[in-house]
Amino acid sequence: MSTEILPTLDQGSRSLPSHDIEHPLSQSLPSARQVIESAHHTNVKDWETETFSLAPSTAPSSSPPSSSRPPSIFRRSDFRTSSISIFHVSSFSLSFPSLLSPFGLLHLYVFALFLFSNIGVSIAAQATNSQCDRIVTLTPAATELFWSLGFSEKLVGVSEHSDYPLEAKNKPNVGGYQKPNLEKILSLKPTLVVTPNEGAGQIQDQIKKLGLQTLTLSMRTFEEIPQEAERIIKFCKISATEEAPPNKNIKTPDAPSVQTPSYLISTWRSKINAFNSMKPNKEHFTFLIEVQAQPLMVAGSNTFLDQLFSNCGGKNLAPQKDYKILTLEKAYTLSPDFVFRVGMPSDQNIWVKHPNKKIKALTLDPDIYARPSPRLIDKLGGLCKELSL
Repeated sequence: MSTEILPTLDQGSRSLPSHDIEHPLSQSLPSARQVIESAHHTNVKDWETETFSLAPSTAPSSSPPSSSRPPSIFRRSDFRTSSISIFHVSSFSLSFPSLLSPFGLLHLYVFALFLFSNIGVSIAAQATNSQCDRIVTLTPAATELFWSLGFSEKLVGVSEHSDYPLEAKNKPNVGGYQKPNLEKILSLKPTLVVTPNEGAGQIQDQIKKLGLQTLTLSMRTFEEIPQEAERIIKFCKISATEEAPPNKNIKTPDAPSVQTPSYLISTWRSKINAFNSMKPNKEHFTFLIEVQAQPLMVAGSNTFLDQLFSNCGGKNLAPQKDYKILTLEKAYTLSPDFVFRVGMPSDQNIWVKHPNKKIKALTLDPDIYARPSPRLIDKLGGLCKELSL
């Protein structure tokens, strides 16, 4: 099953600093045009400006060289565009002896100074803008959250139980968060791998050994879901007030046609606050939450599942907080009014043999109830009534 109670953050984001390099002689150095004209006594008129970056491209050349035009050092067809500009002289070329002359060497120095003063800027820009270009999520809840925020096209791999929205099932499967397929993840060339809080240390160590950046989400309670959404927006440097492109959001029935991340986060918080305010002053039933049948694992306090049923007026009988293994004998002695089963549907119903036949074991859809996701937040308003609690 895919319970993900999550976080801490390994920001891991590294970008090179941008430097505007100024040489102490820059005020007195002649321009590149002046250097070449002085060295060759030539009036150079045919100048072009071409742009390039460090990322190779396979795009066809838009202007193939002619016999009268020497090939440029960097063609637009060889590089994607960026802010770096270099000069291209199409009417002549420097001979090797000329390059060794004082003016020729000065020309090369000026060119190299100009070129490398901009390379750091280009690398830094790419590192800043590309860290969320190719994302792999290791939990279904993370998949839903990123999809809601408009990252559907950036998701290049998802966990094995990521089935919402339906389009997520078409994404490459990288296995479960407990045993992710590291070879598959590496083949997808992700710029970011989103890990769960449970077992995050071990998983992160494995991912980092591959040289990949990780982001760990913490969604133990409902309140942490909008908090993590805000952290994703900041980490990925996207606009919170700009509408996500069409078909990138998971639209909710009561939402307007325009859904910005800011609107979604505000809506989630409002629904969570309204649900918390519904909690009655007096508890009127007891419960356990089964997240796994064999061995039996139950959800205690400090979990969104406990919050889910406690707000409906229940008292959680789990003896410990978080998610813990509980012996069947101990569980039987607790004798709760309800057992909410949110594990895998194939798990055996161990409660049918309980001597107290009054215990109601309710099997709930784990795709909805076992995930701290925006979809579950949307159900909070009518949840208690739906479950007749």
